[in-house]
Amino acid sequence: TQKPKLRRLWSGLEKFTTHPFGGFLLLAGVLFLMHQFVGEYGAITMAITYGFAIIFPVIVTFFLAFGILEDLGYLPRLSILLNRIFKMIGLNGKAVLPMVLGLGCDTMATVTARILPKGPRRF
Repeated sequence: TQKPKLRRLWSGLEKFTTHPFGGFLLLAGVLFLMHQFVGEYGAITMAITYGFAIIFPVIVTFFLAFGILEDLGYLPRLSILLNRIFKMIGLNGKAVLPMVLGLGCDTMATVTARILPKGPRRF
């Protein structure tokens, strides 16, 4: 008695999956669920890998180099050196670090430049 019910179920599923409207609806649902599953699983596993393998070494070396330059007193001297040039574009010498950061990450440069005091504007 189980086999006729099972055959009817499979026959109904086959008709639904090959139906012009129902088949595409099921396809969209399956693709959406697969995307959600793979995306969540990938975000969990790959975020850890990317964080430690790519981002962590770059951040560590940047702050190490930044700390050395700061301890040597080079960054304030560089700010004084570039202050006149930066005034021409509406910044002050403190914008040295955002400019250097901008070579590698525009987001960090924008965020750090926005908190700087504004210099005189000559437009």
